[in-house]
Amino acid sequence: MIEVLVECVRERDPSAAALLITRVNLVAERRNIAYRLVGGIFLAVTDDLERDAVEIAQVNAADYEGPREQLKRAHRLLRHEEWASSIQASINAAEGAARIVLDDDGPTLGAALSELQKSGTIPPAFRNAWRAFYGYTSDDNRHGGRYDSTADRKTATFFLISSSAFISYMLSIDSHREPIHTR
Repeated sequence: MIEVLVECVRERDPSAAALLITRVNLVAERRNIAYRLVGGIFLAVTDDLERDAVEIAQVNAADYEGPREQLKRAHRLLRHEEWASSIQASINAAEGAARIVLDDDGPTLGAALSELQKSGTIPPAFRNAWRAFYGYTSDDNRHGGRYDSTADRKTATFFLISSSAFISYMLSIDSHREPIHTR
């Protein structure tokens, strides 16, 4: 219900929506509620760093349609309990950010990670970790593999938060923009 209210307020007055989100989150924090409004959607968060990762990625991706729209889609799908699709959208957002750094719309995330590693932009261990994430979504989630049914809120939230951090990292590498820092 609050998510719908935030969306209606945002359509008329984005600054009022931001204030509403801030106030709802303050109340949730004071009452030790494990959920926060992030981008107008309730997410289970265990600490401020997780919430900040998603919010900062949204700010960083504001000028980049691909990652921005996929992050919004991941949020929306999470809200509608479409876990596997939310995971896919989160990884698609990360893939879009990697493509921006490479200035190439063609590669998959796996290929983009290899190119970024070859160019010295990311270390091999970083590439390997993200290839494992991508492998999970490619084999088991995006293409309807045997583990598709194991997607749940925790996993979808993990991928949203991890992909958000990846997006901010990738876009901070992009020479056209300065990274956004919190606190």
